[in-house]
Amino acid sequence: MLKITACSIVALTVPAAAALIAGASSANADPADIPPMETSRGDYVGDWQRHLSMMTIAPDGTGTILLGSSARDGERWTLRWAQGDGLGLAIRLEQRIGAWGDGLDGDINEQTAWKAELVVAPDGVTVLHLAHNDAELTDANAGDIWCSQKYGHSRFCGA
Repeated sequence: MLKITACSIVALTVPAAAALIAGASSANADPADIPPMETSRGDYVGDWQRHLSMMTIAPDGTGTILLGSSARDGERWTLRWAQGDGLGLAIRLEQRIGAWGDGLDGDINEQTAWKAELVVAPDGVTVLHLAHNDAELTDANAGDIWCSQKYGHSRFCGA
């Protein structure tokens, strides 16, 4: 069974992010060539999930995120979000409010930030894509893809 690690959610501030993400991002999609994902419009507020992780985006610019690197290791954080450049959001971790097992081994901290945008996954489902830069936002093999019940499940969100 593929183990999803915190590597795919490494912060913008971590110098080794590119090397770490290269090995972990394949959990989002098959290695076959996948066309760029198209931007979508919709509501960011609500509950989102992906393999071993959950996130709630509240309408007041706050939220929580639970990031698991395995069934026994993970962390829970509060977050802040704001309208980003264009259609997306800028999401930043604020305070760690829980950890279990080995946590995420220091891979994330209060400086961890992502760009987030609604996109249409290659299987046709609107998903929330968290990435480190604009170029990654349309790449199904980069960043992390989150699903919401309001849009349906995509295989790109994991199990």
